[in-house]
Amino acid sequence: MNGFDEALRILLVEDNRQDFISIRRALEKRRIPSRITLFDNSNQALDRLLVDAGAFDIAVITQRLNNGGSGLDLCHRLFEKEHPVPRILLAENEDLGHQLKKMHFINEYLTKDENRKYLGVLPMIISEVVSQYREKRLQDQQKRAVQAIENRFRTVLAHVADGIIIVDTAKKIRLANRAAREILDREKEKLIGETFDPPTIPGQTSEIEFYKKSGKRVIAEMRAVEIEWWGETAYLASLRDITYRKQMSDALKTANKIRNQIISELKKANSKVLEQQKAVIEEERLKVLLQIAGATAHELNQPLTVLLGSIELMGINRDDPEKVLSYVDRIEKAGKRISNIVKQIQTIQYDDASPGGTANPDYQIRFDQEAEILVVEESDADYEKLRDILSPYPNARLNRARNMSRALGKITTGNYDLILSEYLVSDGNAMDLLQYLREGNHSIPLVVITGQGDEMIASQLIQSGAFDYIPKNRVSDAPLIRIILNTLEKARLKKEIRKVHQRMAEMSVMDELTGLYNIRYFKSAINQEMARAKRYGTELVLCMFDLDHFKAVNDTYGHPVGDKILSRIGRMLREWIRRSDVACRYGGEEFVIILPHTDMENGRIMSDRFRKSVALDPFDCGSAKIPVSISMGIAGYPETNAKNVKELIDQADQALYQAKANGRNRVVLYHPDIPKENKENKKLSAFDAIDDPEPANPDLTKKNQ
Repeated sequence: MNGFDEALRILLVEDNRQDFISIRRALEKRRIPSRITLFDNSNQALDRLLVDAGAFDIAVITQRLNNGGSGLDLCHRLFEKEHPVPRILLAENEDLGHQLKKMHFINEYLTKDENRKYLGVLPMIISEVVSQYREKRLQDQQKRAVQAIENRFRTVLAHVADGIIIVDTAKKIRLANRAAREILDREKEKLIGETFDPPTIPGQTSEIEFYKKSGKRVIAEMRAVEIEWWGETAYLASLRDITYRKQMSDALKTANKIRNQIISELKKANSKVLEQQKAVIEEERLKVLLQIAGATAHELNQPLTVLLGSIELMGINRDDPEKVLSYVDRIEKAGKRISNIVKQIQTIQYDDASPGGTANPDYQIRFDQEAEILVVEESDADYEKLRDILSPYPNARLNRARNMSRALGKITTGNYDLILSEYLVSDGNAMDLLQYLREGNHSIPLVVITGQGDEMIASQLIQSGAFDYIPKNRVSDAPLIRIILNTLEKARLKKEIRKVHQRMAEMSVMDELTGLYNIRYFKSAINQEMARAKRYGTELVLCMFDLDHFKAVNDTYGHPVGDKILSRIGRMLREWIRRSDVACRYGGEEFVIILPHTDMENGRIMSDRFRKSVALDPFDCGSAKIPVSISMGIAGYPETNAKNVKELIDQADQALYQAKANGRNRVVLYHPDIPKENKENKKLSAFDAIDDPEPANPDLTKKNQ
């Protein structure tokens, strides 16, 4: 067996024809398939090898040549040119061959004797050298592939938001990306090689807790997988900072615990009051009970208002941990006050009533509003019961889905005001339905029908977003209708509250005249974009511009016309910017544009296009067409070496000032040689500060002079 599937391509440098024939026969005898290309001149052989480096698998070179050049010279030149073809030298003596191999001029050598005994070994040497060369080349390719994969891996890690670390079996950190170093609060040089104590168990999610240098407590969620890192077993762990999430979760758990305690105590109090009501017969006793209930309701009103208001504020300010904790404190105080009132109710003694007493009859329920109700129910008997209960109320229109998959299809295509669902059906449960409603942004209220003894499930459903629940043994006329009406009313109120909150949020960050973001939003956005650019090493451009001679426009045509011009500039700006850009009204006739992932030259090109579109489109106010032009200043991070947001804004402002000084209606890029703006001149009008050689509106300039 020769080990080669294809014939070896051998370049033979030999000027002895008989030796060539002998070498070929020796290979045939050893059954090594080969194609031999013969050269009797080393220069010709070198030219052939340089034309196509991969044309041959091996070169067999005779040291002494009579027709031109020498084998030693050929080996030396191939070594200098780092030619990849492996080489065997048929040397004149043992010492020379050994020395050349030691110097890496050749891969192997044989001493050429007159009796041609070397031919018995040559085929084996050729096979061995070619095999070693191919194996080395394969290893080099694999090494380069592994290196390329690692480089791509490191590039990806640098931009991943989660912290990623690689830990070896000795618990030593071998690699950590930027996010991991920020979470662990360690510098790269100190982190690599440091012991990572938390156990990295593959497939397991755990929480780890540690403290930063500042003393701040940090909680991170860790997931680990087993990998191979440079041929050794290692563990890749992802870290996600969940400190804020845990704080919110703890705060909500405290609020839910207080709420559940209040509900439990109210249920007990309510149950006792109901028992007493059933035993009351005499009119005077009923009046006393009603008076007590009225007084109690009045006492409960104030702490209940505080409780509900604090819960609502907690939802609005859920991103502010300090406010959330203050609301939890208010809820706890209100809960204690309600608890004390409930305890006072429970201490009221009532005389036993006679056995013949009767409870108050159910009052008449009105179902005035129209409602499309989706009922998720497999049991025909249970569905018929619901339909019979709701049949006296034509405004309640029922639609049935027998399982969750059909319910999801109906929710996608239909328009429902309420979902009334059995907790458990064959292909899912109400928890699955709640998750689908959340993920799909469906605001349809859900009421769940639970089995007897499922109070714990009902509590989990309420916490997960269900509006209400009703035990199956209580599905009767009055309780079911009350729950449906209460749920519809709560859903309507929530919808109205969402609209009000959305409108208030828009009013707080939007400029009403231009439809752009206001300066409050700009301050938040520029800080976020600057932090993002610094963190990920991206570019950021800030463009600042204002309208030329706008004071003259207001003085000549009035402020209503000026407002219309500003409104049109805002509309043009909204149409011009990219989705990732942020345009804001900075104040008066001044605007700013944040251009993420943009360098100053591209920012200049984009800004100049907008400047030209404004200048070429005069404003038509009916009685006249008013030319409008803008002056723009541009600064960019990191190109202008701004250290922070304030410096970047100052640089854009200086560039804008220079644009006005240079004649207006132009774009100027910031550079350090630009003189700083004279604040006293800024208080003067545009015409007093700078004389425009090519005014945007000659008539207005003339009138102002």
